[in-house]
Amino acid sequence: IILIQHTMNQSSITYSGNSFLIWGYSTVFVSLLVFVCLKLTGNEIYYCFYVGVPILANLIIRLTQKDYSRSDTEILVNKVWALFGGLTLLLYVGRYYCIFPLFAIVSSLMGIETIVTAIIIKCKIVALFGIVGILGAIPLLLVSGHEQNLIIAIVFIFISVIPGYVINYKTT
Repeated sequence: IILIQHTMNQSSITYSGNSFLIWGYSTVFVSLLVFVCLKLTGNEIYYCFYVGVPILANLIIRLTQKDYSRSDTEILVNKVWALFGGLTLLLYVGRYYCIFPLFAIVSSLMGIETIVTAIIIKCKIVALFGIVGILGAIPLLLVSGHEQNLIIAIVFIFISVIPGYVINYKTT
């Protein structure tokens, strides 16, 4: 709580949108890959490719990270993202034991994660993109089948890729 208060009181927030871009593009890429594989084979095992999103994103972040020192803002945002990532992982595992609208819940969670990040970095426009993630749950509830992978790819363009560019633009 002290870290949150300290970070929120900083007069200048230092945060790069590169994490948004890396996670967003990784999710879009994997979603499209899963969609194509499912369309070509019909084999649901390809949903396992989603395990590759955190592996791919973290690998890219580690390879492109020039400076290992982080601001308080980056530390706080990373903790928020770890929390939401952990919840998402639990949902993926839980989906094998009971049926529920996984992609709709993930879309909502990641939208909330984007809103929380926007509040931390004091960027209102990014919060609006987080709302798109929450609203993205609606078509994911209405559409079934492999096409949900396309919708989740579109949602992540709005909740990760575009906000990444917005944040990077605002910090330059």
